[in-house]
Amino acid sequence: MAATTIAKQAIYPEYDWAKQVKEFEDTKAGVKGLVDSGITTLPRFLIHPPESVENPPQLHPLELPTVDLEGVLQGGGAAQRREAVVEGIRTAVAEWGFFRVVNHGVPSEVMEGMLAVVRRFHEQRSEDKAEYYSADSMQRVRFTNNLPAGEFDSANWKDTLFFFFFMMIIWILKLFLLFADNIGGLQVRHKNQWVDVPPLPGTLIANIGDLISYVDETQACILIISNDKFVGVEHRVLAQPIGPRVSVACFFTPISTASAKPFGPIKELLSDENPAIYRECLFSEYYTLPHFKI
Repeated sequence: MAATTIAKQAIYPEYDWAKQVKEFEDTKAGVKGLVDSGITTLPRFLIHPPESVENPPQLHPLELPTVDLEGVLQGGGAAQRREAVVEGIRTAVAEWGFFRVVNHGVPSEVMEGMLAVVRRFHEQRSEDKAEYYSADSMQRVRFTNNLPAGEFDSANWKDTLFFFFFMMIIWILKLFLLFADNIGGLQVRHKNQWVDVPPLPGTLIANIGDLISYVDETQACILIISNDKFVGVEHRVLAQPIGPRVSVACFFTPISTASAKPFGPIKELLSDENPAIYRECLFSEYYTLPHFKI
């Protein structure tokens, strides 16, 4: 659920936002701990303005693209099959920034087992989870919740268990792969409307992430690595009345050594007819400047 900044102080002059957020964080119990406590009134920082969670009917039925990896690594026609899959991914990320993956080779029992372990962790007693609670992003294993990013922002209804691993990544980009249980609620912003992404057992959802493109406050895409070829889009999860949603996401981001190297449009995508639109910059600059257009 996306957080939206509004002037709550003007609407609720008696609302002490900082006090409520600190009291919530001090419990180290997360949103589930709040629910388990038996509260009957939500803290105001957890209440989102109606306009941020509006879910109007889709103007035109749309469906997330699906990429089938069947046969990519096997058989005599693997090269031709791989070419077709690459073209399917290229089309999906150029038009949507998201796609569904089937026949990916991850056994369904492994995926179901991961969801079960995540659910088991979050269903522990609050005092047992508190041992892992930390706001320190450098912790290799930590339990936390999505506190508001800025004063009078609304908080996401989400508790998260983070695990950090290190590996060699060729390109500097941010990508994530996601799978979830059958609760649903995931939506992707496409052609100015929110598109439902219903859960399908055994499938993965891929998002090409922020460094492929940058989305500013007007939701205009400013594309970096792909030099205006691929898009990064908004997504959100709406809470469902049938129960809590459990998901597992794998994020691929630059390591600290890669962050010290400049990145920009991929050289192979550039030519005299297609010159670079964005200048090279450091990863650290990405979070401090609105865009990098030449």
